Amino acid sequence: SLSELKKDGRYKNLDDINFESASVLSEPDHAVNTDDDAFTFQDKARKKVIAREYWGFWDIDDTGEVKPFVATWVGSTFIRMEENPYPDKKLPFILVQYLPRRKNIYGEPDAALIEDNQKIVGAVTRGIIDIIGRSASGQQGIRKDALDVTNARKFERGEDYKFNANVDPKQAFHMEVYPEIPRSALEVLNMQNNDAEALTGVKAFTQGISGQALGVTATGIRSALDATSKRELGILRRLSNGLNQIGRKVISMNSEFLEDEEIIRITNEKFIAINRNDLGGKYDIKLNISTAEADEQKGSELAFM
Repeated sequence: SLSELKKDGRYKNLDDINFESASVLSEPDHAVNTDDDAFTFQDKARKKVIAREYWGFWDIDDTGEVKPFVATWVGSTFIRMEENPYPDKKLPFILVQYLPRRKNIYGEPDAALIEDNQKIVGAVTRGIIDIIGRSASGQQGIRKDALDVTNARKFERGEDYKFNANVDPKQAFHMEVYPEIPRSALEVLNMQNNDAEALTGVKAFTQGISGQALGVTATGIRSALDATSKRELGILRRLSNGLNQIGRKVISMNSEFLEDEEIIRITNEKFIAINRNDLGGKYDIKLNISTAEADEQKGSELAFM
């Protein structure tokens, strides 16, 4: 809103904004994350507009060297354009790809890796459901000469009845049950689930793949853990690298935006004063990561030593 832009103090040319053409309702592709997306303020100070902010690089001085800058505009009116105000002169966000992919900013999710597995599992599961759905489970058939009229009525009411002496009751009564699921279908499901676990590095809620499938040996256990632990560790290393970059960015901002002297609490009784000038140096940031699979692998290796 105009009130929020004026309170911020960084934006100019606010009087040149056309609030009618830049309103939220005039943008059909804009999603409003509120319960009442049809309500809008009518006064100019509180009427919401869509402001777009761009962080990038451009040759500002025509020297052939790009510099980081930020630009904000509402409709066709620029309200902010300046060089990057942050001390590290980098973009104010960190990109971490879950699974890196060439020429892709966001990377690739796990779902893209197991798309084929999910389709196969879905097709086989639908086939199993079709087999079960076509059965008349729970229906009971009675041989015609097994009961007379009176005892047939008692049988239908759930009362005690008498069957004819010349008929074997095991052959006279037949109960429909679900057909047995083909073993090949279950083997395909198990194979696809194991393949998905190896691709994603995430085990199932049950035991999932284990070393016993490859033999009760240290080598078998290590081989089973390799497919899951290595991929999960690769993901965690990329995330930890992103956290390290965030830590360096926070350190650079502390040396610029903190007060000349900050009092921080070490314990409930110990407080120390930190000078802002001491925060400008380069610090080593290291983040140690560990997973259940990695700990299990180390424990298995130590147990067999």
